[in-house]
Amino acid sequence: MEPSRRARLGRPDCAAGRRHAHATELINAGVSIEAVRRRLGHASAETTQLYALLDDKVADAEIRAARRRRDRATH
Repeated sequence: MEPSRRARLGRPDCAAGRRHAHATELINAGVSIEAVRRRLGHASAETTQLYALLDDKVADAEIRAARRRRDRATH
């Protein structure tokens, strides 16, 4: 992606920026990549992965949940 387009993606007044923000919000809320892929009309999930920018809070919560599941399974 060209640098000027990449810079515009963060702008809320840019259609691509709104699309990116919406897709990222859906993924962070737990919507599957496949569902977001279909919503965006991507042919490949690899394209949709570009929107999968998990914020640290979401990633940390997923890691904690996985550890709790693991700990319950071993006790």
